[in-house]
Amino acid sequence: MAYKKIMMLIDTSKCIGCKACQVACKQWHSLPADGDEGTATSSTNTSLIDSAKTWAINQWTDMRVLIREGTGTRESKTIVSNTATELTVDSAWTTNPDGTSEYAITTNFTGSYSNPPDVSGTTLTAVKYTEFEDIRKKLYFVFFKKQCMHCNQAECQILCSKGVEKTREGFVIFNDKCKPENVRVPGNEAAKKAAFLACCPYDIPRFDDFTGRFVKCDFCVTRFGGYYTTYRDGKPTTACELTCPPGAIKTGPAKEIMKLAKERLYDVKVNLNHNKATLWGGRGRVVFLLTEHYSNYGLPPAD
Repeated sequence: MAYKKIMMLIDTSKCIGCKACQVACKQWHSLPADGDEGTATSSTNTSLIDSAKTWAINQWTDMRVLIREGTGTRESKTIVSNTATELTVDSAWTTNPDGTSEYAITTNFTGSYSNPPDVSGTTLTAVKYTEFEDIRKKLYFVFFKKQCMHCNQAECQILCSKGVEKTREGFVIFNDKCKPENVRVPGNEAAKKAAFLACCPYDIPRFDDFTGRFVKCDFCVTRFGGYYTTYRDGKPTTACELTCPPGAIKTGPAKEIMKLAKERLYDVKVNLNHNKATLWGGRGRVVFLLTEHYSNYGLPPAD
């Protein structure tokens, strides 16, 4: 029988930025990498055309396209826009791709080690790297696992009650009706989509062009009491907790997790000398132990 009121603790003092949780999430949900590949049909001097593809408009903006084989091998360009079949790049090809050119679309290095740079329609949790300077002018990295907070009072559920439901464990789930047409705001599809994506204070929901609906972390709901239940220490657990090498992720009954979080906070402050450590979150099913000020993680103030 599934536990009621499940919570997750993410302890950033233990996180090593390995992204095992990110990979496990993709594997469990059968999600592809944030990129694409194929064979060019033709091109202009600043575009690449693949008539076999059906991309969403501007799906690949700011990513890179690399010619891996054939005409133009090893040339790489940044994509500035795309239609359903054509990628427009930022400068002219040295040699225009043709029917022999095999390409790959990849994320673009922008100075951050976060890759992919954020959650997306095919990445439901992403490890964010933030570099900051301490009072001694020394540079540090902090890591943060960006995912849905599974709010107790979810703004997304208010806007799309047909498509967003709450489980008995407290998980906020997007179902097959979580689409722009069911968002309860006036306007056309674009306005409804924009309103829904903007409602979350943590910038979590994304629109998946392939399925035509909104997506996000589902707390691995099917692993709690269902056919695919997976256990750690005799308790159901998420894919990300099961795979986390340093044990930075813990899930379990809410009272146990909050007790563990407070005990760990004391230990981190007193024994590890992280004087600025705090617990962040609390408005949902996820609580973070942060070793630095929340702003250093790119987070808003906790409620």
